[in-house]
Amino acid sequence: MINDKIKTVGLLALFALLPACADDAPFDKGHEPESGTHEYYLRLTLRHPEAGLPTRSTPTGGEPGDGHEPGQDHETRIDDLTLLFYRGTDGVNSDASTPIDKIIYLDRDAMEGDNRTEPVPVNLPAGEYDLLTVANSGDLRPQLQGKTLGGVRDYLLQQAWTEDEEGRCSRFVMTSDGHTPDRVSICNLNTTDNPASATVEVERLAARIDYRTRHETYTVDDATYGHAAASITGAVVLNKMKAGSFLLKRTAAPDNGRLTAASALTYLGDERPAEGGVQRNYVADPWSLQKKAAPVNAALAKLYDNYYTSFGPSQAAWEAAIRTGTAADGWQRLDYTQENTMSREAQSDAYRTMVVFQARYTPEGYEPGQTFYRVKGRIFPTRAEAEAAAQGTGALVREYHDGLCYYVWRVRHSNDGNDATQGIMEYAIVRNNIYRLLVASIDGLGDEVPFPEPDGKDPDPVDPDDPDPDEPDPDEPDPDNPDPDNPDPDEPDPDNPDPDNPDPEEPPITIVVTVEEWTQLNEHDIYL
Repeated sequence: MINDKIKTVGLLALFALLPACADDAPFDKGHEPESGTHEYYLRLTLRHPEAGLPTRSTPTGGEPGDGHEPGQDHETRIDDLTLLFYRGTDGVNSDASTPIDKIIYLDRDAMEGDNRTEPVPVNLPAGEYDLLTVANSGDLRPQLQGKTLGGVRDYLLQQAWTEDEEGRCSRFVMTSDGHTPDRVSICNLNTTDNPASATVEVERLAARIDYRTRHETYTVDDATYGHAAASITGAVVLNKMKAGSFLLKRTAAPDNGRLTAASALTYLGDERPAEGGVQRNYVADPWSLQKKAAPVNAALAKLYDNYYTSFGPSQAAWEAAIRTGTAADGWQRLDYTQENTMSREAQSDAYRTMVVFQARYTPEGYEPGQTFYRVKGRIFPTRAEAEAAAQGTGALVREYHDGLCYYVWRVRHSNDGNDATQGIMEYAIVRNNIYRLLVASIDGLGDEVPFPEPDGKDPDPVDPDDPDPDEPDPDEPDPDNPDPDNPDPDEPDPDNPDPDNPDPEEPPITIVVTVEEWTQLNEHDIYL
């Protein structure tokens, strides 16, 4: 069940609304369309949505979020499109065996500027078709050729954006989100001067994490360590999913509150109930069911960049990992990441996405950037004094190199308003969301490294390159081969020997796409 359904939300691909096929006999799903193919046209145009909505103070998971943001040019640009035409009885939630009638690929050369396509060929009988859209994925025809609707829904897209050596990101992959009927009617009226029309929305597979500081320097009144000054110097995203996402977002109804193999799936369904309120449905990623509360599946560490144990107790490693981010709409864009979800009881540091903030901490009477030491509830200016205080106590000497300390924040997706228990999707990352963290205050001294070893215990970090060689995971999707039906996408398809020109005799079709806003999820007033 979990591998059967999907849904998507966020970027709006709007087909130009032009005269419909009023003079043609209606096409009913389940009946054969008009026989034969003709020169029919469709034009797709890109538009940008208007500015975003006001934001609220706690993360409201689901479709409305806490507001919307159009996004930056590099996040909304479309460089290629893949269009999948099919005829289903229930749209994207039709039977998995529903055939895909046509796949069309358009590259940048097929577009007029940034928001309109040239006429391109289509070769389909007249009738009404459901439509799925993928943007910026490159040519997927070799991988999707011959798949049914179920195979398309389950297809694993490994890359959600492209990043160059200098950290510049582009080509954000976008797929249909289900917010509109996503259909196109093709008939004999659709000439080059009167193309067919349809509306389809698409959303980014990526999520974005931003942060902002309320103050340049925070005044700290720590009940244990006294007065101090602190300033945020940067942050890093941990447990950053890298292994891929389902082509379409899928929601799952809880099974006695949990995400299980029996959870009923809906492709492109809503996370929240129509009447509003807290989140009721899960979003499932390809590995959600394998994220168990106990025992922790350490093999899943390979799915993440910056797995939380991979830096160990090394201060140098943590200092090298910290970044200041890139200015974006009044915030610092820290990083992008892929979807990362799990059942309520498995929302632990082993799987959930976190942000580590680094601060320069200056206790009263010390110089900014001065190294100091801590032994339990006391601070010392030299290691010798700290070691003398620790002697015979079993306590470790904590060194704060250059006055740096760290705070860990678990990124929330949905706040159920109950701090006593973890809610459905309370901690998660979902596609096309911006997670924004405003550091409102710093209330005490952080740790010398994130996840420090406790006094009297040696660290036992998980090696992300070999987390547990004795723990097989046969059900895990293979990130190196997400499509077992086509193990080598570079091999020619016998039914489609030339993927660059699969249908040289097709009549033209024209196309227009729009990018919808990011959904904002704000976690205002973060207290460190």
